[in-house]
Amino acid sequence: MSTTNSKCLLTCEILWDCFPDAELLGGATLNVAYHINYLNTEPVILSSVGNDRLGEKALNIIQTQWHCSTDYVRVLDEVGTGKVQVTLDEQGDATYEVLTPAAWDYVEINQETLNKNGAMDAFVYGSVFLRSEYNRRQVDQFLKTFKGLKCIDVNLRPPHNSPEMVLDYAAKADFVKANEEELSVLTSDLPQDCTLRDRIVALADKLEICQLCITRAEKAAMLYHEGTYYEGKTFPVIVKDTVGAGDAFFASMIDSLLSGSFDPIRALNRATTIGSWVASQSGAQPTYDEKIKTLIGNRIA
Repeated sequence: MSTTNSKCLLTCEILWDCFPDAELLGGATLNVAYHINYLNTEPVILSSVGNDRLGEKALNIIQTQWHCSTDYVRVLDEVGTGKVQVTLDEQGDATYEVLTPAAWDYVEINQETLNKNGAMDAFVYGSVFLRSEYNRRQVDQFLKTFKGLKCIDVNLRPPHNSPEMVLDYAAKADFVKANEEELSVLTSDLPQDCTLRDRIVALADKLEICQLCITRAEKAAMLYHEGTYYEGKTFPVIVKDTVGAGDAFFASMIDSLLSGSFDPIRALNRATTIGSWVASQSGAQPTYDEKIKTLIGNRIA
């Protein structure tokens, strides 16, 4: 589905979001892979599933519906495919219980094998993925030699990861995405009356990064890019549920950063369009229709 030669390697939590009435394929970084596949970047999915019904079902969906390769997804006999219990409140906001252990806690990043697929332009990892020591060791080793764009999605999911660990791995990235609440947690050492901009600058300085994006639910997203603040527009929608909206936003921003002609405002607006649209649909991986393709086409960064 992607239309350029940019390749993005994503360490994915392949899991199933278990709602009261349905099982939906999910995982924060897997959702990113789904959405980036509709843009201008080829996703290369790196993960593990169990040798079970849900693992087989996940591989079939990725191969036949997404038309993505699963060559770098291991099938494990020792541990099952991941599951998350999802609860929605009256406003449609989701809370998650990520079950452990899961197959995606044991993902191998084999540089020699990956080289056969060609050079990767970006590497994406999320804080949820880093909950296991096994995965952290793999990411640490890979980051020592990777030369492309390194991107991390902050998804604080206590007790699976700590702010201290997230800060450590965010400092190894080039581009960090978090929401406003997560920003507050990661800058909890600052005075409570500290402004949003001051918190963004403080976090960017602490991490020694020059690209930090903060999403703010129904408010405009903010981007700190090479010392300058940018604020996008909002595109109000009737929210069905917020599952995956931030993942879609993140996918669009990565795709824009790899475009070769990065325009911060246009990138923010396209990402917000996609994220808002996902929030207006059911589930994290809605089918892209012609309407949304036209909308995001008008806001290509």
